[in-house]
Amino acid sequence: MRTRLKVHPNLTISQSGPQPGPQPGRRLVPLLLSTVLVAGCSSSEPSSDKPEPETGTPSSAAPRAAIGAGVTVGRVAPPARAAAVKSVGAVVQRWVDAAYLTPSGDVAAAFPGFTPGAAELAARDRGVTTFGGTADAELVPDASSIKVDLLGTEGKARGATARVALTLDPEGEDKGATKISGRLTLVPEGPGWRIFGYELQRQSPDTRSRRVMAGDVGKETVWILAVGSDARRGQPVLRSRGDAIQMVGLNTRTGAATTIGVPRDSWVSIPGYGSNRINAALYFGGPKAMGRTVGNLVGVQPDHVIVASFWGLSETVDAIGRIVVNSKRAFSDQYLQPGFRKGRNRINGPSAVNFSRIRKSLPGGDFDRSANQQETLRAIQAAIGLGIAKPGFLETGAFAAHRKLETGMSITEVFRIAQAVASIDPRKTSGCVVQGSIGNVNGASIVFPNTAAARRYGDDARKDAQIKRC
Repeated sequence: MRTRLKVHPNLTISQSGPQPGPQPGRRLVPLLLSTVLVAGCSSSEPSSDKPEPETGTPSSAAPRAAIGAGVTVGRVAPPARAAAVKSVGAVVQRWVDAAYLTPSGDVAAAFPGFTPGAAELAARDRGVTTFGGTADAELVPDASSIKVDLLGTEGKARGATARVALTLDPEGEDKGATKISGRLTLVPEGPGWRIFGYELQRQSPDTRSRRVMAGDVGKETVWILAVGSDARRGQPVLRSRGDAIQMVGLNTRTGAATTIGVPRDSWVSIPGYGSNRINAALYFGGPKAMGRTVGNLVGVQPDHVIVASFWGLSETVDAIGRIVVNSKRAFSDQYLQPGFRKGRNRINGPSAVNFSRIRKSLPGGDFDRSANQQETLRAIQAAIGLGIAKPGFLETGAFAAHRKLETGMSITEVFRIAQAVASIDPRKTSGCVVQGSIGNVNGASIVFPNTAAARRYGDDARKDAQIKRC
């Protein structure tokens, strides 16, 4: 027997704002996971696998969703896996109850189990993340299901994706059913799990399909310095020269992102080590010195520094699949084959490294190479965005980045950043390369960077990750 559920009249949501055009995440993950990709991996963070305590008693009218285990990436012990699936399913079910089935009329109460930042974002997107509906509408929840994918290390679950499908049928109307589908991302926190991100789509007969995405990383704009190390096999990746240098900003509230490229031969002051090429900062003082040096140049200090070796980047790209780069010109290098044609090039991991390394055959030298590195980041984002709907894809990407790159973050932190990057809107991305003049110091060719332009880029993007002009 189907149960009729009355939508609270005070939870009416305007449906007047469909959002056409490309959707965030469908063509990316990560500027950041990309960042992670042209950059770094390490450590893991402890978590609890105990189910989150149930709070309150769900309405007997609200049917329980069919909760099942999905894909597991990494190692999670069977008891921990069962506990995590149960706990994650319970958190998601409480949100379904509060947001769609038994709304109280208080939008703030529609997101139990969300982090504060994610709840704020979900309230903004409440036309999708809650039923909304119309006063006096009666709903028959026809079907709902929750599939839980897990990311694990050391036998414990470190992150989860709950893939949801919900059908809401307005009783007594001929409008047809409203369908909510997509995924929520969760991390262990305290005794249970919290929802920190989502990608959800609403399909209703009377409105155009709408999709929303968000990821809470604890602050509105996060800055990550992505560094490509020049280390060869057997050399220390974190204490070699940093030849690819990209400062990436992500705004988790607006979906904007920007990248500031810095030529490797830029002559700058390295705190504690005097003046030198900027790529020497990694050699002298590791990621901390590199982050501080680049931060001083652009006027924005990074929250994280991610370092990638040649093979780490190559293996990470291969883990997510081939990427498509758009080259402004045909170019090649006799030592780094094959070359690249003008326009679209579908390439694997080793070719992605070569595309980001070649400079001698480019008319703009290191400036053009920095722009190509930004294109590699964009292509990685696009590839991840295309795969994000696949079960376990986000977990696979985070797992690979954490193992293959030097991130200085726990796997849970990498997972959170991956979701935030997936939420970036490709229509709101930009990239600039710090220009400069060629000079000579002690017989060595260097670049005197345009420090005023570098600071302007940082000033423009510091708060909202948007650069008005290069």
